[in-house]
Amino acid sequence: MKKEIHYLEGLRGLGATTVVLCHFRNLCFLEDQENLLHFINQNTTSLVAIFLECMVNLLVDGSLYVWIFWLMSAYVISIVFFKINENYDKIVLAYFTKRYFRLMPPALGSTLLAFLLLKLGLMYNQELATMLGKECAQDWVRSFYNFEISFWKAVKSGLWDAFFNHNNADSYNPILWTIYKEFLGSLFTFSLFGIVRHNPKRFILYFLILGVLIALHTWWLCAFVVGHMLCDYDFSVTPTLTPATKILLKIKEIEKKVLKYPIFLLIVSLVVVIFGRYTLWIISPKLPADLILGTFVMICVTRMKIYQQFFSWKVFLWIGKYSFAIYLLHMPILNSLTSFMIYSEPTTAMKIFACALTYVVVVLISIPYTYFIDNNSIILGNKMAEFFRDKN
Repeated sequence: MKKEIHYLEGLRGLGATTVVLCHFRNLCFLEDQENLLHFINQNTTSLVAIFLECMVNLLVDGSLYVWIFWLMSAYVISIVFFKINENYDKIVLAYFTKRYFRLMPPALGSTLLAFLLLKLGLMYNQELATMLGKECAQDWVRSFYNFEISFWKAVKSGLWDAFFNHNNADSYNPILWTIYKEFLGSLFTFSLFGIVRHNPKRFILYFLILGVLIALHTWWLCAFVVGHMLCDYDFSVTPTLTPATKILLKIKEIEKKVLKYPIFLLIVSLVVVIFGRYTLWIISPKLPADLILGTFVMICVTRMKIYQQFFSWKVFLWIGKYSFAIYLLHMPILNSLTSFMIYSEPTTAMKIFACALTYVVVVLISIPYTYFIDNNSIILGNKMAEFFRDKN
């Protein structure tokens, strides 16, 4: 990741871990979470109960971090578009051609891993769902791997379906539903820049595009537009002063003044993140809470040094280095190793041990996976981009 925003690697590491915890909860701790929240509500005051409930839910809020991933992705891939004196036509073409080849090898590797586990009869999610009953999210757990095993279907799932025709019901890696939207959202981001470029009135166009997407209820695509907008706001240099750019400059002046009070901003931001989903739900359950909170997190992290220093801790950066592999590989292993261990001995102690061991195993597998597959997919993507760029 680019040096000036390396702290986002740490945020991504925390996000990948939270998604894994969310899926552990769905697999075997659903009833435990409900019992804990019931205990909190019965034994604390209402305000304390709301705070603790929000904290518990935030620790396993995988959905929020998926949206942060999309916002972060659009933010990071858009930086190159706002560097001065670049050949933007070739950049857009290169990014279009490299994106599939960047994402495909890791996605394919994850589907082949799932195929191997299925072929060896090592998936136990169905048996575990039947045994645990309401202790797990049964419909979620049982929905995986209810199809006839086929090597070519696994290959197709990684090569094609993950990017153009994803369906959880027949996917060899259900987590790829986010890659499907990541891929299409990336292409939309490239197209957005290809059309809008550095038009002095582009922020007006951004909001018009957002209005159309909101009217179509395409909230996930809004995340990519917002990520691109934030990147434009942070990295673009607009020498031409227009009414729109004057407003942006005025906002930046206000922002500088506000950032002089880091402790106050830290307290406010933590309150918003902790109570945000609960507050938005009270206002209206129909509000896109993930998009709103994800945008708020991105704004805070990209501006406040205290968050940048926090996510620059070595442990977060180290996990972030392997976070894509952790994210892709944890589902097949969760449905096999974790499910088998808990199915063999469905005690609370075994659940905790199985999930802890699973996380360690996933990380250990993710290290060589990152070096041999993920990193080489970046090289492959760059080579494909150079090939098509040189042809034009």
